[in-house]
Amino acid sequence: MERRQHGRVRLHLPARIRWITPFGQQAEVHESEDVSRGGLRLTLSSPVVPGTHLWVTFPYDASLPHGQPEMPARVVRSEPRALGLTALAVHLASPAPRTGGPHAEERRASPRRAVAIPVRVRPDNFPWFEEAMTLDVSAGGLRFRSTREYQPGTHLFLSFGAAAAAPFPGGRFLIVRVEAQRESSAVAVSVCRIAPASSFDDPPGLR
Repeated sequence: MERRQHGRVRLHLPARIRWITPFGQQAEVHESEDVSRGGLRLTLSSPVVPGTHLWVTFPYDASLPHGQPEMPARVVRSEPRALGLTALAVHLASPAPRTGGPHAEERRASPRRAVAIPVRVRPDNFPWFEEAMTLDVSAGGLRFRSTREYQPGTHLFLSFGAAAAAPFPGGRFLIVRVEAQRESSAVAVSVCRIAPASSFDDPPGLR
C-alpha cells in the first residue's frame, strides 16, 4: 500500500543529517536519492532506527559556514544495505506545538520563532554539557529538546558553538517549563535568560 501523501522525484543533492546519540551529536553528509514535499530518502553509514528524531539541512552547501536552516524530521523507515550502510526514509516535520493544553499559562513577553540550532547545555555545578537542539527562540529565552531529566526552577548554562549562528550570546538561564513530547521519550525544556555570558566563567571544555 502506498502511504506517501506527496509524489517523489529522483533528486541527487547533498543533505546533512544531524541526530543525537547517547555520546553526543552525530552528523553525516550524503546525497539524497529521491525527494518529496514531505521528506526524502538517502543512505547513511551509521545505523539509525525508525522513530529517531533528527535534523536535516537540505540542500546542504559545505562552502557556507553558518546560516543554513535545519529542519526537524523523523525516520519513518530504515533498511540495511551492503557494506554496513543504512537506507533511510525521512519525514520532515513541522515544529511541535506546546503540549500544555489550550489553557496553559503563557509567560513569554516576546514572540518566539521556530529555529533549530545546536546548543550546549550544562546544569549548575555540573562539569559536563549536553549537546541539544533548540526548538524555538524568543528575545529572552528558548526551548530545547532533550532526553535528560530537568526540573523547573533549575539554573542552566547555555552556549552556542558558532557565534555567527547564535540567536543571542549564551549565559545563565532558568528552567520555567518541562513538557513531554509526543511519540518520544524526549522532553521540551523552556528556559529564560537571567544573566549574559560575560557574567560567569565557562569551563574550558565549554568554550
